[in-house]
Amino acid sequence: MIVTMVVDMDHLLANPIYDPNRCSIGFHPLHTIIPIVFYFVACFIPKTRLIGLGLIIHMALDSIDCQVTNGVWYHITIPSAISLEKSISLSRYYHTNLTYEVSLS
Repeated sequence: MIVTMVVDMDHLLANPIYDPNRCSIGFHPLHTIIPIVFYFVACFIPKTRLIGLGLIIHMALDSIDCQVTNGVWYHITIPSAISLEKSISLSRYYHTNLTYEVSLS
């Protein structure tokens, strides 16, 4: 199951490679919902059960890390057609929700 840590190789595709405030769930290609569904299905196939279980545990731990560090369970991508103006205040550092003002372009 330690081999399932290879899934973190997709972090090399990010710019910057490491960002302590970035949530990997929903951001990196192998940490998005479609691969996670495949990891879950792999848990029920006898030959891939341990790999699937290891990947699901990996995703769960990454999601818990997102919750602890950023107060969210996963990274949400906003479509480029929407301009987003964040109102960031000190509340971010106290693990409360951020306020977003969204305007369509």
